[in-house]
Amino acid sequence: MSIAVSISSPRMVSVSGTTDLLSLLSMLPDGLSDIELRKTSFPIHHILECKATLLRTSLAYNSSQNRLKVLVPIQEYVQKYHPVQLLIIEPLFQHYRELLELYKEHHGTMLAEIVPQITMNFANIQSLLSFRLQQEQLDHNQTIYCAIYLNTYTSHLGLRTVTPLMDLVAASLPTPVNHGLEVLFLSEKNRGAEALIRQALAHFPYFNDPNVKCRFYNSVARYYYFQDDLTLAAEFQERALHLSLSTGQTGQQSSALAGLASIKGQLGDYVTGKALACESQEVAQFTADLYREARALSIEAGCLADLGSYSKAAALMQRAQSLLGLCDMAGGTLAQNIMNNLADMYSTKSEYIRARDIHTRLLSCAVNQHTFNVALSCLNLAEIDISLDTPIQDVRKNIHTARSLFEKLGYSMGSTMCDAIQANFYIRERNMSAADKGLKRALQLTWGKHSGVTTYCLEKLGDIKRWSSIYWTYTWSTALLVHALKTKQKLAIYKGLQFLGDLFLVEGDQNTAISLFTIALDAFTYMDIHRSRAECMLQLGDISKMNGEFGKAEELWKLARPLFTCSSQEKKVTLIDEKLLSIQSINPDVHKLQVLTVTANVGTEGASENLLFYDVFKELSVTQSVLHRFG
Repeated sequence: MSIAVSISSPRMVSVSGTTDLLSLLSMLPDGLSDIELRKTSFPIHHILECKATLLRTSLAYNSSQNRLKVLVPIQEYVQKYHPVQLLIIEPLFQHYRELLELYKEHHGTMLAEIVPQITMNFANIQSLLSFRLQQEQLDHNQTIYCAIYLNTYTSHLGLRTVTPLMDLVAASLPTPVNHGLEVLFLSEKNRGAEALIRQALAHFPYFNDPNVKCRFYNSVARYYYFQDDLTLAAEFQERALHLSLSTGQTGQQSSALAGLASIKGQLGDYVTGKALACESQEVAQFTADLYREARALSIEAGCLADLGSYSKAAALMQRAQSLLGLCDMAGGTLAQNIMNNLADMYSTKSEYIRARDIHTRLLSCAVNQHTFNVALSCLNLAEIDISLDTPIQDVRKNIHTARSLFEKLGYSMGSTMCDAIQANFYIRERNMSAADKGLKRALQLTWGKHSGVTTYCLEKLGDIKRWSSIYWTYTWSTALLVHALKTKQKLAIYKGLQFLGDLFLVEGDQNTAISLFTIALDAFTYMDIHRSRAECMLQLGDISKMNGEFGKAEELWKLARPLFTCSSQEKKVTLIDEKLLSIQSINPDVHKLQVLTVTANVGTEGASENLLFYDVFKELSVTQSVLHRFG
């Protein structure tokens, strides 16, 4: 009654068009700015005077963003009793259509002013498109295209879902059939089922739009990628690449090359993946597509990280982030992916606190994140917390959250990744039987499908320091080394050598152990892997102490201590302190001893990069005995 009285008041009646403006605002949850009121050609005379009248009658208000809005109860009342006329709403629809078409054509360039305008009007656009799709007298083609472009926008920017809008589109597709439009729509919907893919392919003979066809192929490839069917994913990426090359669709060509690079990276062919990512960048640069260039940079960075070039990878990730900033996508899905990858790289280097801070920041804005990125951050947090000895309940909660989200997405590899992290958690809690079973099962599911998870499982199985003597075996350390040599994962190669050094030391073969630890230490230093460096120094120090070389042992342990501190391994720092005290009690004059320079400088900046993959055994004087033990 109060709203009705206000609308019928003399002040409202005296200014023609005020009710029309109120009806328009009732359809716009995000409201309108003064610029939009003035520049959009609404068929409302004296529109600013109408605005003033609505403010005086308290039917509208200015938001904190200085946008003219109406409260939800007023919206609902006006929509029921004073519905907006199509004539009033049409100019605004055309304005939004132009914005979305500009975004579709130029979203990867430096037209950054488009993104804020769409974001500020995101709910408005959904409301107007939904309203138009429910008007049977309208031709829905333009509206459907706008809905598809808005859906693409949400996937790029990581915004709220537009599923209800896309459901309306499905019910409004034109008759007779527009084959190209049907395929474009199904490109956005193919996450549902393979039947949709077959349905879309059936339209292909009836239209000739290479851009739509390439877009569909790339979309299907992503679908199969997340279904862990990398063979079909590669097949559709190849189709997209072939068609884009033959028709000059440079944007889709860049996307196809990036997709193939991701597949190669997941399969462990990091060198080929890097090359394809570089090719994708070149194509994107040719058309000044900053978004696709950033995506290709992030994929190349991932391949470089797996090859052990962490500083180069970090530089590429920073470059990718700066490009996304230039096209106003710094907070979107791709930016979140890059931050996840950057945190993962810091975790690999054992800078756990730094990695944890990034994941915590990402989760603090999870409402705007893609579900996959939220799941990944939770899982990575669980892995980091295992290394930091965080309480059991926190680790379990993050694993459970990640698993639930991966299952919601239908991403089976995500569940397997959760199993692998859970098995590592069992190791920490000394449930060795469950850990052994979990890692071997995850290994079986990922072999030949996901090189990263395979390597993770082999590393956990091959590190004898984490297992009781009944599980000690050369098998897993050797398997890790062979797998790493095949995929050229530099870090994994030297971890394999480190673990073999542990095994030789247990068997009493000090010379072989020293050689393996020294070579691994040199490589870990070059790659700046703090925890692994410290572990090698700890073992070499223990050997020196056993041989009565107390000064050498002390120097190695002193070098290891800050590295354990940097990687937040407080228990190991305490262990080092105890060892240093024990040395001083054995030999009070230890500080006066001359420390061997070659030992103190093991793994300094002069570490040579010529300790490469297939030459590693040439560096060892113990080649014959090592190979003999491998059989």
